[in-house]
Amino acid sequence: MTEADLQRLRTIIEAHIAETRSSLPYLAEESKAVEPNVSLGCGKDIPMGRLEVVPEAFVCVECASRPR
Repeated sequence: MTEADLQRLRTIIEAHIAETRSSLPYLAEESKAVEPNVSLGCGKDIPMGRLEVVPEAFVCVECASRPR
């Protein structure tokens, strides 16, 4: 990999980092509106079994299985 290739990669990565950082306040605010253990996809309760396996889950298994 050349120095120019590495510089292009650095530029891309830095742009992604900046985009992510700019989204953090929005995501923090939105997460306050999320009801714990309720699927954002369908509004049904997320089963405890799923939350034990994936504690950070925001959707139930059915919603997670749907194509995006």
